[in-house]
Amino acid sequence: MELGCLHSRLPIYAKNKPNDIAVVYEDTRRTFKEFYERVNALANSLIEVGVKKGSHVAVYMRNRIEMIEIFYALSTAGAVAVPINYMIEGNDLRTLVNSSDATHAIVEAERLEAFEHVLDVLHTVTSSSTIIVGGSRSYPSYHSYELLVEHGWIEPPNVDVTGKDVAAMIYSSGTTSLPKGIMITHEIMIYRALMSATEWNFNYKDTWLISVPLYHSVGNLASFYLGVTGCKLVLTREFEPSKILNIIQNEKITVAFFVPTQYVVMLQVPDFDDYNLSSLKLLLSAAAPLAESVKKRILEKFKTSLTEYFGCSETSFFLQLRPRDILHKTSSIGHQLEDFEVRLVNDEGLDVGIGEEGEFVVKGKSLFKEYYKLPEVMQNSFLADGWFKTGDMGKVDEDGFYYLLDRKKDMIISGGVNIYPKDIEEIIFTHHSVMDSAVIGVVDEKWGEAVKAVVVLKEGSQIDEEHLMEYCNQKLAKFQRIKYIEFVSSLPRNPSGKILKRELRLRG
Repeated sequence: MELGCLHSRLPIYAKNKPNDIAVVYEDTRRTFKEFYERVNALANSLIEVGVKKGSHVAVYMRNRIEMIEIFYALSTAGAVAVPINYMIEGNDLRTLVNSSDATHAIVEAERLEAFEHVLDVLHTVTSSSTIIVGGSRSYPSYHSYELLVEHGWIEPPNVDVTGKDVAAMIYSSGTTSLPKGIMITHEIMIYRALMSATEWNFNYKDTWLISVPLYHSVGNLASFYLGVTGCKLVLTREFEPSKILNIIQNEKITVAFFVPTQYVVMLQVPDFDDYNLSSLKLLLSAAAPLAESVKKRILEKFKTSLTEYFGCSETSFFLQLRPRDILHKTSSIGHQLEDFEVRLVNDEGLDVGIGEEGEFVVKGKSLFKEYYKLPEVMQNSFLADGWFKTGDMGKVDEDGFYYLLDRKKDMIISGGVNIYPKDIEEIIFTHHSVMDSAVIGVVDEKWGEAVKAVVVLKEGSQIDEEHLMEYCNQKLAKFQRIKYIEFVSSLPRNPSGKILKRELRLRG
């Protein structure tokens, strides 16, 4: 079945409900007709400034309404969107842009200074192929985004885009290694969006809140729920808990995604009970496990259904803990979805038994096309018969519920024994003074590696390393015991909320 392209349904929505609101961002509201015409105008202007079918276009900005317009305009022009983490600067920014082979860049004015620091060392992007969004002054060396939209023809360009064409290059989260360019076609992205709509039961009547970065796979996919289902999107530039609760109330949000840390912070808002959150139908969580106590608080306070899911940028989500099981199997990450084949295998690629540790390997229609220009990495990421190796370790029980143990690369080996940081982190989190934690392995002359906990305390809490270590080690097996504790003000995280343990290990 042909699924079309990510922009294919926009003219239908513009015709059938021209005056309905499609996107909300701060004080800006765009109807479906306005959105469609601006997308076409931008697509035509991008073609005029040299963007061709298949061109890679870097998108370097924080969340803003133009970013969603850009994604759809690039789709309409047949180009490939390359969203880049707006926090990346210097050599890392140069490396990502150059390795993506981007010919053009669309940069918000707030990030222009960081972009200009590397502009002279970019291989194929120049000032004449750079477009500036926003800002309070003119930028004569660059193209103006608003002028491109203003002067562009509002009819769709004559570009033959198919479902097999690549729509986006999404960089991996880089939790254990440097980011890789993940190539996703139109039909793969549409399939992921349709799978989301089916599993989470949303359609054109719903209003989705996007508070996660659009350059990340979660936010990027959510931006296309508008085009695939006709739902309304409400976008925020950043996460501010009181503001988010106010948006849910005023915009009558029905579906929203947050990472565990965001839930914890929202639940601490002093006047939480004063907000009317009755419009919510479903809350979603991923990136890290939700503690049982937090789940109970979410259900009690938000008074709506909660679903946890598990996956990665290469696969989309392939496991889900549905609302009926959220407390029944609270430590599980759920059942496999019907759209996927899921196995747990050992180092030889052989299936492990119930309750035994193995690596998740996956097959399904929503798997990515390839890593960009990384053939060896691509080959090493699959078993011989086409199963994608996720790098995540888990086990399954007799009821078919899966449990996440940890990233394979995060596993600590001490004295020849495998230690999963997640097991230790769960114990640390039970202490009432702890807000957040991450466990890593550090070099140990005797055992090879020793366990180190990096801990964030709740505001106003006081406890020293010795007492926290004693509390945890009494609850841990001897081989799991913590040898070092470091208190920090925050943990480094990627946009989806996953802790960047690679950075913690580099600190030592």
